[in-house]
Amino acid sequence: VNNSLGSNVIESISKLENLTYLELSYNQIGPLNVSTFAKLKKLQTLKLKATNISNISFGTFSHQGNMKDLDISDNNLGVFDMHMIYTMNGLTSLDVSGNGLSELANLDTAHLTFSILERIDLSNNKWSCMYLMRLIKIMKTYRVVLVQSTIEEHQSNINGIFCMHVEGEDSIVPLTPENSNLTEIREKMNEIIF
Repeated sequence: VNNSLGSNVIESISKLENLTYLELSYNQIGPLNVSTFAKLKKLQTLKLKATNISNISFGTFSHQGNMKDLDISDNNLGVFDMHMIYTMNGLTSLDVSGNGLSELANLDTAHLTFSILERIDLSNNKWSCMYLMRLIKIMKTYRVVLVQSTIEEHQSNINGIFCMHVEGEDSIVPLTPENSNLTEIREKMNEIIF
């Protein structure tokens, strides 16, 4: 962690074929490509937090069928495509927090991933409240635990995950003493979700 590793060291590490745990967090490792982790087929845990990744090529994780824990938090992804982790048949924990994400691409085809996933951290991104509500509904269907972040009282959030109101979306009515009829609120939320 935080060792100022260069790309030449990453090339050396990528040859350690029996490696099961790799922590590269807080290092400027440079762009990931298809060959970066290709030989690390036994890898079970990969921590890439704050490594200045802005793009992940398709196939970068295609050899990590044994992966259980992937942390790519606090990078600059902007969009994360669920097809990137499709081959991770044992993935139980995924952290994509702090990436400026506004969507998870190919979410509709990720049901196999969600069926084994136990925990996901979606916090500190740029979700619209409507999109986040959809994500939460999907996660609850698969019983995936959502990691909550620390947010300020006045910030918009759903289940402790920050979200932004986007103009044109149906607004979510906050629960106040004046409108505390829970049946009415549940009906409104069901309208929004479906």
